Amino acid sequence: MKNLVQNQNSEIHDIIEEIIKGINLCETVVFCGAGISRDSGLPIVNQLVPYILKKLELPLEDIQLILDKDNSPKIPFEAFMECIQENSKPGVIFDIYEQGVPNTSHILLAKLLKTGKLKTIVTTNFDKLIERALSMEPNVFIEGIDYDLIFKDKDLESIDWNNDRIRIIKIHGSIDDRESMAITLKQVANQVLSRARFAVIENVFSNGYHKNVLVLGYSSSDIFDLSPQIQAISENHKKVFYVQHADISKVEDIRELQEKNTFKKFNVSRRLYYDTRELIKKIWKSDIINYGPYEQKTSKINWKENVNNWYSQTILESSKVSMYLITINIFGKMGKFKTYLKYSEQALKIAKEIGDKHMELLCLISIGHIYGNLGENRKAIEYLEQSLKISKEIGVKYGEGMSLGSIGNVYHSLSEYRKAIEHYEEALKIAKEIVDKKAEGTWLDHLGVVHNSLGEYRKAVEYLEQALKIAKEIGDKQGEGSRLGNLGNAYSSLGESGKAIEYYEQSLKIAKEIGDKHGEGAWLGSLGNAYGSLGEYRKAIMYLEQSLRISKEIGDKYGEGLWLGNLGNAYSGLGEYRKAIEHYEEALKIAKEIGDKQAEGSKLGNLGVAYSRLAEFREAIEYSEEALKIAKEIGDKQAEGTWLGNLGDVYSGLGEYGKAIEYSEQALGILIPILVSNHPTIKTIENNLRIAELKVI
Repeated sequence: MKNLVQNQNSEIHDIIEEIIKGINLCETVVFCGAGISRDSGLPIVNQLVPYILKKLELPLEDIQLILDKDNSPKIPFEAFMECIQENSKPGVIFDIYEQGVPNTSHILLAKLLKTGKLKTIVTTNFDKLIERALSMEPNVFIEGIDYDLIFKDKDLESIDWNNDRIRIIKIHGSIDDRESMAITLKQVANQVLSRARFAVIENVFSNGYHKNVLVLGYSSSDIFDLSPQIQAISENHKKVFYVQHADISKVEDIRELQEKNTFKKFNVSRRLYYDTRELIKKIWKSDIINYGPYEQKTSKINWKENVNNWYSQTILESSKVSMYLITINIFGKMGKFKTYLKYSEQALKIAKEIGDKHMELLCLISIGHIYGNLGENRKAIEYLEQSLKISKEIGVKYGEGMSLGSIGNVYHSLSEYRKAIEHYEEALKIAKEIVDKKAEGTWLDHLGVVHNSLGEYRKAVEYLEQALKIAKEIGDKQGEGSRLGNLGNAYSSLGESGKAIEYYEQSLKIAKEIGDKHGEGAWLGSLGNAYGSLGEYRKAIMYLEQSLRISKEIGDKYGEGLWLGNLGNAYSGLGEYRKAIEHYEEALKIAKEIGDKQAEGSKLGNLGVAYSRLAEFREAIEYSEEALKIAKEIGDKQAEGTWLGNLGDVYSGLGEYGKAIEYSEQALGILIPILVSNHPTIKTIENNLRIAELKVI
């Protein structure tokens, strides 16, 4: 044991010496997060967010849904703050980042910059403490002359990495420019990483001339933003010294810890658990250069007062409607549908009480969306029609278009495709009328998707190509990726699997570029389904397992259930029906957990099919009848026809051909009016009906 401790101490000493040597040789870039400003009194995420949640008057059980075991939000901090910004005036909260006095870490970094030992510092922090530390130096270091301060996208894009300038790069923006900071917050909240910020990440961790990256005060908790981009770097890894503040001191291979480990692919790197103050002290007192006597500098600010002022100035003044809207947004981003619904209904009640029609409109749309997600489609239409009526009353054209399009989404879910098309076309007309290109692209995209569901595949391609063109015109990379993927779906429906795969691969590439983890999972899954349609089930499983892993990583329960179900389909294709059943049962459990009736019905139906393939017909009938019951409850006509057709197939397997004919005819009676005549489902049921009729003869 004694030898083990001695070896650890020796290794820690060697790593610190290596860090100091790299700085001395000007071979290091520093990448730092909120932790370096803690000694200046600025709150870190797991202090600030829980305090804001308490001010929002959330019960403990709901707060626990939002926070992880470290008290950090389960969505990115930037996404959390975007929810605050969209529904209140959070300026006084952001004022926190104007405060504070540079601590020893900031002062050391400033001295290293001034002496040229560091050329580049990249930080996720909004505060100005490194710049203030530079201004405190003798013979003041002047921004724009002696060093560059870079935080706007346009400036990030124009960095000349071959230029030997000293630079501070604030990758999430700066409190100095709240407009650019707001843009960054919105990008991160929408899981979009700009190309400019991605280029910075690539230079720091892969492409730059430096050899080492010293990571300080960074938690790796931004699972939708920078972390996935760092993880996506597959070659030319820099040597990373990932320092995590801890009371104990130890070293480990950076690949050992899987949870919140951004650097697990960086083979030659090390994770150092160490008192950060002690590390700063050792660097300061090393023989890099004479900085004068070491002095530990700390300070405090009363940041809770800022949060209290925000609450009294904005939340109380709005009759607490803002409080509910913030909460709604947070749970919406987390996919917690039932909790989202609870707060939406509370906000609607208040909006009606105070006569705020605009707020009432927003709440009605929110509730309509959530009932749609929960599969309660008739309720969804009821609320969305109310929002449509109010939009017309108060003359809000955008709300009118959103309500119409959302109603179209519900009719699409109900397999009432012609009604969906009518509403999408009206929404599209309004988008063109108010010159809203983004909305225009959205409704064109939805028209393409619904025509694909209807079996009108060429028409689907036409709409989707128009939607793709708009996404490119307005620079909507996320929309571009989505439309490429939907084109892949259309070509897959046309049986052109090779072309579908090309589109999915383009979508996947964009999702990775912009850090869209949800999109990445979706297009990996679509690739899996495409390979499944080609009979390449092992390849399909490989892609679908990647999708499933991403859904678990980002806490997307809906996606988790979807990919488990699709894995079941792939195993079914291989004839491994027991394994398929295992996956369907897991997916069914999730559907029930999140209250998704449509998914519940789908998984029950799939279980029915799998048991039918095993010739376990009684189980097949039981599951198919449950699926049919749900389809009727939620009004999903296509699902109703599909499960009737499946029951026809099961009774045929039992040799009960009269019943098989009865169910198959019912299925065709429902499906023929809503799908094109050559739709694959209709063809399958017609074929099963012919076989049953021949058996009767």
